[in-house]
Amino acid sequence: MDPRIVEEVKEKFSGIMGISPEGLDFDARLDDVYGVTSVNQMRLISELEISLGIEIPEADGKGACSLGEIARLCAQHSMPDVRVAGRA
Repeated sequence: MDPRIVEEVKEKFSGIMGISPEGLDFDARLDDVYGVTSVNQMRLISELEISLGIEIPEADGKGACSLGEIARLCAQHSMPDVRVAGRA
């Protein structure tokens, strides 16, 4: 997986949840481990769509249960040479 996508997921998630990006478990269930609500999850996906210049179908986003699944969705819906907004 593109490390730029992983870093963007970490940055956006930690900002939304107010936690450190260090040591995030990409396999942990978002609701059980991090207390993520559906609103938090949709905000994360929305911010990733904007920053990565992608579009993830709502049904796909709602079905993602971990940061790893969200990162995989971002990779699936991105162009091969994804560029993070504001970064080269």
